[in-house]
Amino acid sequence: MSGKGASGVRAKKSDIEVSVILPCRNEQEFIAQAVLDVRRAFDDTNRSYEIIVSDSSNDNSAKRAKRAGARIVAHGREGYGIALREGISASRGRYIAYADPDGTYDLSVLPTFIDELEGSTQLVIGNRFGGTIHKNAMPPLHRFIGTPVSNLLIRFLTGVSMQDVQSGMRAIRRVDYEKLGMSTTGMEYASEMVAKAIRHDFLISHIDIDYHPRIGESKLRTWQDGWRHLRFLILFNPVPLALLPGFVFFVFGTAALILLYMTDPVVGGITFYVHPMFLASLLCITGYQLILFSLYMRTYAYTHLGHASTFLDRFYRIATLERGLLVALTSIVLGASLFGAVTLEWFSGGRAALQAEELFVIALTLVVVGILTIFSALMISMLGIKTK
Repeated sequence: MSGKGASGVRAKKSDIEVSVILPCRNEQEFIAQAVLDVRRAFDDTNRSYEIIVSDSSNDNSAKRAKRAGARIVAHGREGYGIALREGISASRGRYIAYADPDGTYDLSVLPTFIDELEGSTQLVIGNRFGGTIHKNAMPPLHRFIGTPVSNLLIRFLTGVSMQDVQSGMRAIRRVDYEKLGMSTTGMEYASEMVAKAIRHDFLISHIDIDYHPRIGESKLRTWQDGWRHLRFLILFNPVPLALLPGFVFFVFGTAALILLYMTDPVVGGITFYVHPMFLASLLCITGYQLILFSLYMRTYAYTHLGHASTFLDRFYRIATLERGLLVALTSIVLGASLFGAVTLEWFSGGRAALQAEELFVIALTLVVVGILTIFSALMISMLGIKTK
């Protein structure tokens, strides 16, 4: 439905100011009431609007929403992110607002979100923790662990403090929404929007809202949805969680290998011989794998999630598949040569007790690093193929 002001006068498609998206999957118990709540809220303003129910239901949700005055966008695809992307794609307003139509949110406050966008604010998020969370509205695991941990992760990964990353009531200007390039399909859509808004230096505001018990069956899957949020945030910025620890491990492990090969250090009266070299080798290999893992994640985010990166632009020009394979083969050949030299020395010495364990550890490390590099170069090359 499109309306304007309290009179409910129909607005031309080009005149629609606000698009309200209600993502819906089997919400027949409350969807009609949600549509009516939105209508009442905006009929009391002087804004033209439309209500879009983005629907993948197999119950009577679409019929009830249409009777209540909504426009139905039927796509038949499950997923919170899919529902919002489909609904927003079909919308026409300069401002976009959305909320869950299950009774958890007070939809009458949506005009306040749009008013906030009239200033310099680019994204408005409802803060459930600033209002009243009614009894049985939010599971304890979500209230005391899930959302607070997501807020902390956002702050850790971006340096920006957020109050309610997973809130399902938001508003944004269309022109700003189009800058984000939203791509996720599930509940991680909420984290993606916040993370990308921060990366684009959006001014984000919070409005305190109340949170009520939902009406109808919950679609939340605590552990699966939580993992999807965490997975996206790691993909979005793997530097603190993978690259930095990997770099520290690799440098420390490599330095320890060199030191232990060149000398037998004495610490606290204890002389360290070859045995600590195995731990140093493990640190070196683990750190190298973490560095490669962070490159996998950054590459996937770059090619599949639309995360721009000048570093990866330069990286792909320099670190080609062929050069990666050449480095890998060099490492393997060098390690194999050390193995060969030690083996020849062992045979020429009458196969007595081996006295070159240090070289064996270094050779083993070089070969493993080379093998990791071969498969990583192939993996990064495949991930580097951009999708439309």
